[in-house]
Amino acid sequence: GRTLVTSSRDATLSVWDLAAGVLVRRLRHGTVNDLQALGLAPDGRRAVTGGADDLLRVWDLATGATVATLAGHTDHLTCAALLPDGRVVSG
Repeated sequence: GRTLVTSSRDATLSVWDLAAGVLVRRLRHGTVNDLQALGLAPDGRRAVTGGADDLLRVWDLATGATVATLAGHTDHLTCAALLPDGRVVSG
């Protein structure tokens, strides 16, 4: 099936199954207004989020588990991407 991931100002990700037309799960990046960046892996199995908390989180969309939390940025994150080789890029 096809998957769609949307983000909201309340810092949640919604994972949708487009074939079934249903919400599969909701994931929370942080607190309200924290979520400012969302990227998907080319295979659609993982997502990366970033935001005002200066953290990147990598998510397994099938399980909803946080695969990694990456710290070290000194300012808000406004863009994030997962490359085909698994690397995360952000800014």
